[in-house]
Amino acid sequence: MRKSAQERTGLDLLSLYLVFLRALYNLHQNNHWEAEDYGHHLLFQRIYESVKEMVDEAAEKIVGLFGKITKQDKISSNQPVSLMLRNMREQKSRKD
Repeated sequence: MRKSAQERTGLDLLSLYLVFLRALYNLHQNNHWEAEDYGHHLLFQRIYESVKEMVDEAAEKIVGLFGKITKQDKISSNQPVSLMLRNMREQKSRKD
């Protein structure tokens, strides 16, 4: 079943939100590992753990609203944010 343009836009926006959440998770997890002060270590741990829950909630909402996340909508947590955004822009320009 083909998605309408409005559904596609909603999916794109939610996917972008998911990209940013996963980037935020990775950023704070790295800060957690590299923290020299134990207080900062615990702070970054609390932040990345709470963001992880937000990532899971966002992904579940995307699936709930739009069905199964297709291969092209999946976000790789190993990709830098700039690469993820470039890939999304390229996909959008190919569709237009």
